[in-house]
Amino acid sequence: MVQSLWDSVARQTHLTNVIWATDFQFDTAADGRTMKMLNVIDEFTREALAIDVARSIDADGVVEVLDRLVLTHGAPHYVRFDNGPELVAHAVHDWCRTNSAGSLFIDPDSPWQNAWVESFDGRLRDEMLNSWRFDSLLEARVIIEDWRRDYNANRPHPAHRELTPTEFALQWTTTTTPSRIPTGPPNESPSDAPWSRSAHPLRVIAGCSGPGDDDGADYGPC
Repeated sequence: MVQSLWDSVARQTHLTNVIWATDFQFDTAADGRTMKMLNVIDEFTREALAIDVARSIDADGVVEVLDRLVLTHGAPHYVRFDNGPELVAHAVHDWCRTNSAGSLFIDPDSPWQNAWVESFDGRLRDEMLNSWRFDSLLEARVIIEDWRRDYNANRPHPAHRELTPTEFALQWTTTTTPSRIPTGPPNESPSDAPWSRSAHPLRVIAGCSGPGDDDGADYGPC
């Protein structure tokens, strides 16, 4: 019962700002140098929260992007990561702990477990990266940021009955009373449950390790 409940939370959400999904993407500038992008989306609204473009992005760079997003959106309940070294580092784990955000780690070599951001990656590749040859890092940052804003504001999304991500987020915010994020199995008092968010967030979620996991253990596939 615990696993089925948390599988539902870990795999999908019906609330905004609950799960942010992250992924790295790469491209090459005209000078042959590699550019690295950190993409962050809200899995429910499909909003592209950030596309950070740099020559390299380490764990501290990931934390800087997440900190910037928290100032605008508040902290998410969970952040979905792959198992790249930048994302399993102590700096990212500490950020999750500080912001009371759980970590959802997908299995190695299992991109389908991060499907929403993988789909976004493909759209960014097809519509932007394959069409431009950037002369500089600055040019890439400006043009890709323009594309991100256009994607959110002007691109209808089939998952939202052809509303754009921004329109959907606004409509949901103004017409929906948020439901409570489950913190334990049915009929369990959340405050008493050992897996409650305030005590040990995500400690028992299959395939997820979170701020409550002092031993950093992985609990199986998410």
